[in-house]
Amino acid sequence: MDSYYFLINIVKHRIIRLDYFKICKNIYNYPICFTSNNSDLMVNLLSLHNAINLLSTDHILYLGKEVCKAELSVFCKQSYVQD
Repeated sequence: MDSYYFLINIVKHRIIRLDYFKICKNIYNYPICFTSNNSDLMVNLLSLHNAINLLSTDHILYLGKEVCKAELSVFCKQSYVQD
């Protein structure tokens, strides 16, 4: 299991926000926030950060699916719920 997790939500019905959290024992780390208005830009932003290299393949695939789902909800003006 990865010691990292992401929370994805939609801000102002048009911006995808992805918060990256690192889990450490007894140490609080502030999240790293990525924002974008489309999935292509979000993927580029994530690829520039070292955190993506530390994730398992399953976690990366899940993250890609959720970012695409978030973009679709922005496009369709629907609410987004992360699985």
